[in-house]
Amino acid sequence: VYGTGRYFQALAKHNVALIPNPDRMKPGVRIATPPAAELERRYPAEIPLAAQDSSAGTDSGVDPGFFVDAAGQPKYRVGSTDTLSGIARNHLGR
Repeated sequence: VYGTGRYFQALAKHNVALIPNPDRMKPGVRIATPPAAELERRYPAEIPLAAQDSSAGTDSGVDPGFFVDAAGQPKYRVGSTDTLSGIARNHLGR
């Protein structure tokens, strides 16, 4: 709907009455998808700011973890202690 993953947390909060736990959402469940401007107005703390993408392997002083790049694409910056299973568990729930 929005062409970006930036609104995931705002949508979860907006639909909390219908889906109290987004990790247990079933396929086919319909959720409300208000205009992006409404989500930005109502849930600004839930929408990550676009971050500058840094080159891999450089010490840019940017923290590892999930972020949204300047184009609005969700990305993950791997840290020195990250593992694939840990990232999957923390961000995908398994």
